[in-house]
Amino acid sequence: MPRNHFVIFHRQSMRNLKPYLIILIAGSMLFFPFLGKSHLFDWDEINFAETSREMVLTGNYTQAQVDYQQFWEKPPLFFWLQSSSMRIFGINEFAARFPNAVCGILTLMLLFAIGKKLKDEKFAWLWVLAYAGSILPQFYFKSGIIDPWFNLFMFIGIYAFAAYAQNKFQLKWLFISGLAAGLAALTKGPVGIGIVGLTIGIYYIVNRFRNFPPILHIVYYVFFIGLSILPWVVIEVARNGTWFLSEFFKYQLRLATTEDASHGGFFGYHFVVVFFLCFPVSAFAIRPLFQKTDASTHYLDFKKWMIITFWVVMIVFSIVQTKIAHYSSMAYFPFTFLGAYGLYATVDKWKKWEVAILIFTGTVFISLALLIPYVLQHPSLIAEFVTDEFSKQALYAESNWNGLEVMPPVILIIALITALYFNRKNQTQKAVWVLFITSAIAINLSSVLFVPNIERYSQGAMIDFLKEKTQEDCYKEVIGYKSYAHLFYGQRKPTDNINPTFLTWLKTTHPEEEYTAARYRSLFSFWLVYGNIDKPAYFVTTVRKKDGFDQMQGMELIGEKNGYVFFKRLPTK
Repeated sequence: MPRNHFVIFHRQSMRNLKPYLIILIAGSMLFFPFLGKSHLFDWDEINFAETSREMVLTGNYTQAQVDYQQFWEKPPLFFWLQSSSMRIFGINEFAARFPNAVCGILTLMLLFAIGKKLKDEKFAWLWVLAYAGSILPQFYFKSGIIDPWFNLFMFIGIYAFAAYAQNKFQLKWLFISGLAAGLAALTKGPVGIGIVGLTIGIYYIVNRFRNFPPILHIVYYVFFIGLSILPWVVIEVARNGTWFLSEFFKYQLRLATTEDASHGGFFGYHFVVVFFLCFPVSAFAIRPLFQKTDASTHYLDFKKWMIITFWVVMIVFSIVQTKIAHYSSMAYFPFTFLGAYGLYATVDKWKKWEVAILIFTGTVFISLALLIPYVLQHPSLIAEFVTDEFSKQALYAESNWNGLEVMPPVILIIALITALYFNRKNQTQKAVWVLFITSAIAINLSSVLFVPNIERYSQGAMIDFLKEKTQEDCYKEVIGYKSYAHLFYGQRKPTDNINPTFLTWLKTTHPEEEYTAARYRSLFSFWLVYGNIDKPAYFVTTVRKKDGFDQMQGMELIGEKNGYVFFKRLPTK
């Protein structure tokens, strides 16, 4: 290659790499710092971290476990990522959240690449900004829950199939789509394949089955999906039989048909969550969502894919009876795409109603961000209105409000005023950059300044107590409510619930019983409360469940704090 050609090639390569280097640096600054600043939150964060911790301790990487019993609610892919992180960084909060921080950077890079391919670099940056600068889309990359990777795989599955349909049925795109859908299922379950498959099916129904794939390709697609998930299923069935598949699907059905663990809500729950907690992009996504467009280009056709994806996710999880905010988080991909689409199409000024939505939602968050720290520092202002005793006592938890928490709402105020000023001057591009960059900074600061303090009110006293007891040879148990904190922060050992004293009691009292994992854990907890234990046992409950425990034989009340009650029981003969 002549020298001048090499120089041109090098410069072109650097120009192509520059956006990804910017995203890498900015993403690292957004997602990695302070990952371990707050404790993991019950249930999901601690539950998943505990499963990964037990993988590390037992060396069993094919089977998810909780309390060293089979955990059939989730497949293992995310736990493989999390346990690998723990082997590098140790068993701690940073390691539990590190995989999602990596996922955040990869997601933003992917959005840029796809956005540039679909339209141009301007649209690509708008999509990246819309995702990184909105509340929940950014926030979940600083968590230890499964959904960021789950959503990424589903999105890749949908995008790749759209590319397959647009590019004359090229099998490479079908392979990528099938592999990604299978990885989604391996991350969180069959709903990953369901969302991708339902989106594809509705797309062709809307298009009256024009450009429908050959039947043989559908067979290929099923095969490609199987490449991701079947090896693990075959290994698991060979080692442990088929019972886990039955239990897994029973659990998925229970989530869909019942309010699991009291996580219920009204039908429009997820619409409210996405609209308010995807601020500020939500102000600009609504118009394209309902706007009719042709599909003459790949860009416009993909918009149709995104609209269908949005409605599939929102309706499916609105029908599902268990309502948790992150269940609908896959909608962030189409929602931010539509927001970027709306911003890209804006020539002069934002619509008046878009400005009104922006001001309204921004005012709500600014007000809450200013009000919450003040009220929590002066709990007597609301204590008399709180009827639940646990919540009332939790108001008086020790926290570290120091005045810096005013920074995020002040930044948001400046961002809104500046963005609206530029918009009024018909400088919408400047308005967008100011709004989303400052919003991203404010959200990031909130996760540092607000989340650790809020955690003190919800669970801080319990976790402090459990961590204090890790140096003592003892049992630690939570009774009267559901938690995984005593396992992760109490550092439950693999030998605790299979020690000879417990097993002897178990064989004596329940000789013929076949134990499910849940039943086994229940019996172990029962033994700690009533059985002849071989070392001290510490118990955590809440003031709601306190009555009765202090009347049990050998149970000593040793403290109360912020709605939690602590008991001790000594070994008996």
